[in-house]
Amino acid sequence: MNITINRASLLDAMNLAAQVIPSRSPKPVLQCVKLATDGQTLAVLATNLSASLKLTVREVTIEATGEVVTPADKLHAIVRAENCDTLCLSLSGDSLLVKGSDSQYKLSTHPIADYPIIDVEIPERDFVVEASVLNRLISQSMVAVASEATRFAFNGVLVKVGLDGLEFVATDGRRMAVTYHNTNAFKAKQAIIPREILPLIGKLAFEDVQFAIEENRVHISTRDAILSTNLVEGQFPPYENVIPKDTNKKMTASTADLLTAVRRASLLTSEESRGVVLSFNKRGLVITGSSPTQGEAVVTFPCKYEGADMEIRFNPDFLIDALKVIETDEVTLKMLAFNRPGVIVSRDFKYVLMPVSAE
Repeated sequence: MNITINRASLLDAMNLAAQVIPSRSPKPVLQCVKLATDGQTLAVLATNLSASLKLTVREVTIEATGEVVTPADKLHAIVRAENCDTLCLSLSGDSLLVKGSDSQYKLSTHPIADYPIIDVEIPERDFVVEASVLNRLISQSMVAVASEATRFAFNGVLVKVGLDGLEFVATDGRRMAVTYHNTNAFKAKQAIIPREILPLIGKLAFEDVQFAIEENRVHISTRDAILSTNLVEGQFPPYENVIPKDTNKKMTASTADLLTAVRRASLLTSEESRGVVLSFNKRGLVITGSSPTQGEAVVTFPCKYEGADMEIRFNPDFLIDALKVIETDEVTLKMLAFNRPGVIVSRDFKYVLMPVSAE
């Protein structure tokens, strides 16, 4: 191997590969990155056995083809630290030489045969999503995905596609996010994608993204990237039944203003105070946050409200998480009673939120 490569392009690839490569592993070769040339492009490959990533770098001049497996963290650090426009990579015996304009590094390598075989063959695609749409689906669903080990199926986002379009669904048992997109699917499929892989998919989404779902694995591809990952095992709960349908109270307000009001009211809350109280009446909304040791904050918020007077208590962090990812100027909160779930609704997005007890 003997190549000259655009440093910024290689750094972009290494930044993405680092999302897959484990920081610790009983198999040191998994902490490596594989570089391989085909005469025109450079392939950057990474895997942790559960997920695999192949990136294509086109800003490269190839004088001699070849492949090498080398420690990813060291190569990443070198590429990040250099400030020249191009780098030269070549093999010298059992070492990888990396040359900058005024520097040279010699990296150790691993036997090619020790590196896991990465399957880069993509099955027939099931659906295609525009980059901007996919990033919205990911950001809006990720706010409700479980961060701790609860029910195994909660540790991922349900991706469901069919005649009605595409849905991303996530829940941690206390809240649930459902976000939609109308798309033409080739067939009905669904899969639970691990939560840790969703941010990487978002970083790959700068152009149309193709999905191919198999029984235990999903393949996500763009022009220059192929990401394959195992799916989360388990059965996702029947989420359609959780969305409230019998609400009789409704508030409509500016999304940005409501976000600011909740943040202000939450300034004096604590773990012990268990949430902010939303008091609705014909004049609008009063949001109260208090703590036995910190004091009390009261924010009067004008809004459109329909229904009988009511008080309900929500976790302010959960409210803020939802309001931050809503892209519409206005948002609606629908409710039934103080002890029943509320649902925040905007275009193509629903967020079901359980109230919290004052005790």
